[in-house]
Amino acid sequence: MSDTITILQTAARQPIAKVYSLNKNGELVKDTKAEVKHFEFSEWDVDNIDELAAALRQIEQHPTWCVIRGEIREQYKDAITVNRRCNENVDGIKPAWQMNQDGHHWICVDLDNIPLELARNHKEALRLLPECFWNSSYYYQYSAGHNLPNETGEIVSKMHLWFWNVRKYTDFEFRRWATEWNSTNANRFGLSSIIDASLFNPVQIHFTAFPIFRGGAVDPVPKRSGLCRRSSDVVDIGEVMLPAPVIIHDACVNSLEPLVASINLEQICDNIGTTGFYHNIFTFFKAAINSSHGRGIKADKEAIIGFLLVRKGNLIASQRPQYMKILGNEYDKAFRKAYPLKTKEQVEDFKNIQMKKRAVALFNKPPIV
Repeated sequence: MSDTITILQTAARQPIAKVYSLNKNGELVKDTKAEVKHFEFSEWDVDNIDELAAALRQIEQHPTWCVIRGEIREQYKDAITVNRRCNENVDGIKPAWQMNQDGHHWICVDLDNIPLELARNHKEALRLLPECFWNSSYYYQYSAGHNLPNETGEIVSKMHLWFWNVRKYTDFEFRRWATEWNSTNANRFGLSSIIDASLFNPVQIHFTAFPIFRGGAVDPVPKRSGLCRRSSDVVDIGEVMLPAPVIIHDACVNSLEPLVASINLEQICDNIGTTGFYHNIFTFFKAAINSSHGRGIKADKEAIIGFLLVRKGNLIASQRPQYMKILGNEYDKAFRKAYPLKTKEQVEDFKNIQMKKRAVALFNKPPIV
């Protein structure tokens, strides 16, 4: 069950670990840190929960390291430093990352702001997850804010639980699963959310480094990570993985249905490279993007692809990676066609507008012009 894990390291070596210190009143405060835009990257091979745990033990020792789920785009594989983007933008900077088309065996379940009465530690937190996780080995990491007051002053549990699944799932599939689990189970525990579904994004940072405590501040968590061995070293999340719902905006559906009907998705893998074969797919994606933006809705790549796959029926599991890669490439082409790169003057205008918006937000007053 081969897989990889992608590690980012800040190019300027500035720490991205959370830093805590004591203020003049002796209160524990979290220091602010600058936004990091440039990273070096590497991929490590991991084949099971033990190798994943060994990798995480190394990664968590480095305050400038973190993990993401995405895969590097071909044109960036030899780059020394890269950005942390997976979507096109009007500033003309090409995204370095994309969703891993094959998916991953490993899954990091982020439990955030869990009241202590529900889960004081990682073992108690398992009951918040589906039963298929209960007897599976996992690597736990207590987050920086674990056992510390949150924004409202409540002391809460915060942790990452890393599991190894029997098969690979994409970010889209994991996020759909987490969102569904939250919507059907959070109320049972009196929570608005259980699992942070935003982590299932190609470039969403998994903060892995141990927090840093300075100036007399003491870490309230003596042991922050470890491998918890259970009866099985794998989890089969498939038993709770539901069919993909239609998550594209309802307002766009009617205009897209005729285009969906014209697509013979079953023939995609047999017609790779055939001139003109992808025209209907390209037309569908372009129409979906325009339809979304025309109604003031942000086009969601994975939602639009998911909508197409649901309408065309279930995929054979072995074909999923190939389908996702082809469809992802066609979507990117359609997006670039619908929103071509702007001129240098337009890019500068856009940047100026964004700077003015940030100034208003920061100072609550119009900037000096």
